[in-house]
Amino acid sequence: HANPHPTTLTLLKDANPQELASNSAAATTFGGTVIYTTPKPSLITLGGDNFTNSQSIQLPALAKNVTADAVTGSLLILGDSYTYAVKKQNQAIWDATKAFQQSTKLLLHNDTLLGLRKDGQLMAAAWGGKTPKSLAKNVTDVTLQDTELYYLETLTNDMGALHHALLNNQELLQDQVLATNIPIQEKNSLYVDTAKAVYLLSGSTLLRI
Repeated sequence: HANPHPTTLTLLKDANPQELASNSAAATTFGGTVIYTTPKPSLITLGGDNFTNSQSIQLPALAKNVTADAVTGSLLILGDSYTYAVKKQNQAIWDATKAFQQSTKLLLHNDTLLGLRKDGQLMAAAWGGKTPKSLAKNVTDVTLQDTELYYLETLTNDMGALHHALLNNQELLQDQVLATNIPIQEKNSLYVDTAKAVYLLSGSTLLRI
């Protein structure tokens, strides 16, 4: 293949894709490491030159999702009956199932686990914590961009308020309201892009805030 708009002509080799696994249920990456789950059930990490370094962790049941902490590379693994976090450095496992039982959404950031509960409470616990701390109430969704946290607070009459805060050691610092009078529905999802523009998918309506 050739770059169609070259300053100098560059030829690019067309290579066949490399198969890493044939039985994966969920996957993510961090740096040069590929992480995926298998039906055994287990978690596999592949790294090194040509993915020659492989490690395996047994799981209690099939995992439905795995994500990597963007700061530390620790992993958040979700199954129907469990919530596990695995440290990148030593593969220490934190069973956070009981601590975040009623959570509808979970985020792992800098080895702090955030959980949004069904009752609208936003909870946080440091690594290994058994009793999460309440950060905010009446929350319908939350998202992170680096150390900046955005959450949508439900108000009366199907309206909401968008908050912005800094997340530091299970504390919300400089919590402020960015916008009010935001129409919300039963299901709401927040998104933040790299330019820190905030989008809300409320029901089937997509809003830029």
